[in-house]
Amino acid sequence: MPELPEVETVVQGLKKILPHNKIIKVVRSNYNLRIPYPENFPKELTGAYILDVIRVAKYIVINTDLEKSIVIHLGMSGRLLSQSITNLNPQKHDHVIFHLSNNTYLTYNDPRRFGLVTIIKTTDINKHNLFKNLGAEPLSEQFNIQYLKAKIQNKNTSAKDFLMNSQNVVGIGNIYANEILYLAKISPFKVVKSLTLNEVKIIITCTKQILNNAINAGGSSLRDYIAPNGILGNFQNFFKVYSKENKECFHCSELIVKKNYHQRATYFCPNCQQN
Repeated sequence: MPELPEVETVVQGLKKILPHNKIIKVVRSNYNLRIPYPENFPKELTGAYILDVIRVAKYIVINTDLEKSIVIHLGMSGRLLSQSITNLNPQKHDHVIFHLSNNTYLTYNDPRRFGLVTIIKTTDINKHNLFKNLGAEPLSEQFNIQYLKAKIQNKNTSAKDFLMNSQNVVGIGNIYANEILYLAKISPFKVVKSLTLNEVKIIITCTKQILNNAINAGGSSLRDYIAPNGILGNFQNFFKVYSKENKECFHCSELIVKKNYHQRATYFCPNCQQN
């Protein structure tokens, strides 16, 4: 599933091509995605001008002048692709196609259909069920020592589970939780209420560093993820711990260990990340 860096890469790409365009037509397949489409979905958006594109957690939000926002979640296998009319190449799992006034198409393709494309009134975004319980954006000023200290107080959850819980901090999935805690030299299994103040500071610093580095690399292209222009990200080439089982640790000579923890592959150095 695309995590924050991949979604941010998509948003940055869409910002270059979508604003100031009019939605001429919307075509959808006969298959529902994770949630059903809103009633009259194509008609609701026809004629709308796109104002801007933002990321909220792992969601892509396209704001229009009709005070309606297109909300997209890529799920496990969803992707957005921008194509010109002359280079349009329809695919089997295309589920929503936006025809834009600059003679391009924005296509949402999703073989597994675990993603979603819906419409929410722009002013209702923050109180909508998809967004109202979200934690802090990790790249924002809100994700600071005071916030994290308050969140971990008396919590018996592990550091990895804490980072992956969107009610604590948004956008961090399995890949980046592994990389963040490895850089921080903190065990993924450490109970968060036992973190020292210095460890809290380190987690904040490493979270921002890993996510920013991944965004700059265009995200990690594993399995289905590509950017709207069809280019693959390459942060997977800079992984230090994820998928590095039995490889030497970058910090010491110990071998990286893989452990299935809560049905997720967890990679760590038993020497540098002692619990």
